[in-house]
Amino acid sequence: MNNILMNVCGILIDIHEKELASEEKISFFTGCSNFQSIYEKYNTVRFLLRRMELGFEKESYAELRSAALCEEISCEALVEIVLHAVVDKAIVMQGLESIYLEAGAEKNAQKCRQIYELVCAKPLPVAYCKKK
Repeated sequence: MNNILMNVCGILIDIHEKELASEEKISFFTGCSNFQSIYEKYNTVRFLLRRMELGFEKESYAELRSAALCEEISCEALVEIVLHAVVDKAIVMQGLESIYLEAGAEKNAQKCRQIYELVCAKPLPVAYCKKK
């Protein structure tokens, strides 16, 4: 459990640094009063991104779509979580790009497109081995 928490803390620090560097007015940590609420928000977002990745209906991750459309969560936070918590990043980055295009957030859609192109250039990080 300690390794998992350390990993999540590293991701949260990355999110905070990226939001500061981009001078985002939106913060992933808004509305969170302690580590437990931050951790729950992170897990909720991660879960919803995984639903998007697995091809669930849009209604199953409507909370994520709403948060992105209403600018309640930064693009930087979503990208960081995708990079750390999703296997098929290309599908999710394409989905996020369409959400941002729908919202008229061209700058965020462009960020998603750039990451999508980088991710598509690399194979999925999955290794298989033969049983002996």
